[in-house]
Amino acid sequence: MKNYIISGIFIFIPLLVFNQVPQWKIYNPSNSQIPWNKIKSMDFDKNGHLWAGYDNSGNVPHLTEFDGDTFKNYIYDAWVNAVAADNDGDIWFTTSNMELYKYNGNFQIYTNALISSPWMEPLFVDKTKNVWIADKTNYFILKFNGSAWSKYDYTNSVVKNTIFLCLSGFRYDLMIGTKDSGMIQLSANQSKVYDKSNSPLPSNSVYAMKEGNGDTLWFVCPGNLGYFTGTNWNFYPKSNLASANSIQLDSKGNIWISNPDFTNGGVFMFDRKNWTVYNKSNSPLPTNQLLDLKIDKNDNIWVATWGSGLAKLSPYTSSVSEVKPLTLKCTTTEKNLNLFLPEIDVYHIEIISVSGKTLYLNPEAFGDYISIDISGFPSGVYIVRVANDQSAAYSKILKP
Repeated sequence: MKNYIISGIFIFIPLLVFNQVPQWKIYNPSNSQIPWNKIKSMDFDKNGHLWAGYDNSGNVPHLTEFDGDTFKNYIYDAWVNAVAADNDGDIWFTTSNMELYKYNGNFQIYTNALISSPWMEPLFVDKTKNVWIADKTNYFILKFNGSAWSKYDYTNSVVKNTIFLCLSGFRYDLMIGTKDSGMIQLSANQSKVYDKSNSPLPSNSVYAMKEGNGDTLWFVCPGNLGYFTGTNWNFYPKSNLASANSIQLDSKGNIWISNPDFTNGGVFMFDRKNWTVYNKSNSPLPTNQLLDLKIDKNDNIWVATWGSGLAKLSPYTSSVSEVKPLTLKCTTTEKNLNLFLPEIDVYHIEIISVSGKTLYLNPEAFGDYISIDISGFPSGVYIVRVANDQSAAYSKILKP
């Protein structure tokens, strides 16, 4: 019995593979115009510029505006506690001078006797442009509607006498995350407090919150990412998510969290199925101690660090590579086509007539050596096509 051997790849069609390669850029006083390494809070304005507030750091600027190329400096006489943008993209921030600022091309300063502490944070601006400020030392919440101020504490509302960790909107209500008193919903209709005793919350500590699409409130409590619809609670456990100070959603629906824990902290990403963690050990992130996280319109992740400057992560940057060719060797007899396919996973094998008709197709063939019965084929020339998920190869065979 004669064997007819034609080996090699007669036609190779390379596929271009687009890989998602995270790219990092770090801004610090050594390599950029950034004035200080300790950034407390950030947000983006209507032009996509990043505004960052800095802590008590001496005679340096405590507020910067970054347009992607240049840092502009503002506010030298007080540190900036919290920064937030409203729906129009105007920037609001609080300072240790017990002042509330607004920037919309010009700075406007608002003061009131109710602002009684240099530690006015966190800060949130709701859908109707009410500005909400927490007093971290005196345990009350302030509301500023552009002209009048209101105070909410345990004497006139459901607000607890506790430390407030985060503020967020939920529909048209204000949500307050606390250190030890659960989640407070401050509403014009009916205010509520959710804690371990009356809800599925696994902890009375709520570190970070963010309103998502479809009437959902995403939040982090110790060891858990969760979301609340107003009636239903859902949780995604993550044991090393011991803390958080910001939670954001990108355009793909992925959830990004900054965790400030010195040992287990970093940037946590959840794609609704799997977790990815970027930290000092496995990425260029210079520290695990993170204080804020924001996402720009291009899905770049911006991270404020404690002591290591500003980090930018571009998680969806594509790199293009050409796949190594398949090695395809064929032998034929009067009965069989024998294929030798070393070190590849074959997804399908096809035998095609010279007129282009498919005579044989196996979409799930596996193994280094595959024998195909061709005894029913007329003598002549055929084309064999072998492909996996990266490449395809064609070889001409002669059936005796």
